[in-house]
Amino acid sequence: METYILRLIKEFFLKTSNKIFLFFAIVNIILSIFVSAYLSHSAIASEKPILSAISMQQLHGLTIMILVTSRLRVFLRNSLIWVNSFFSLGLLFFCVNIYLFKFFDMKLLKFFTPYGGLFFLAGWFLLLIFLIIKFRHRPIR
Repeated sequence: METYILRLIKEFFLKTSNKIFLFFAIVNIILSIFVSAYLSHSAIASEKPILSAISMQQLHGLTIMILVTSRLRVFLRNSLIWVNSFFSLGLLFFCVNIYLFKFFDMKLLKFFTPYGGLFFLAGWFLLLIFLIIKFRHRPIR
């Protein structure tokens, strides 16, 4: 009985987490489009960090969407939650911090920006490690 209940809870969490990550990815891509459009019509002194944040936001937003909606979702299962969590933290700590610093001059959060890059790297390394482990046990179809 307990294993049945635990299995139901696990299945619910997996289904819900995919929806949450998909929603988060779409919102991030939309936000990057708005920031890109705003940037193209404004005269901000240093655009390079913002352009970097936009490209990172689009890349990782699309990566989360692909991971959640592709066959890799079935192949990776629980591992995908960790990978998407690190990508999401990277988006928050890197991209959002750069936007807050450049658009609103919020220097307090600038300290956390490098951690966003580390979260991105951790997500990519985790994805690589999980894929290597999974490929050893069973090939993807």
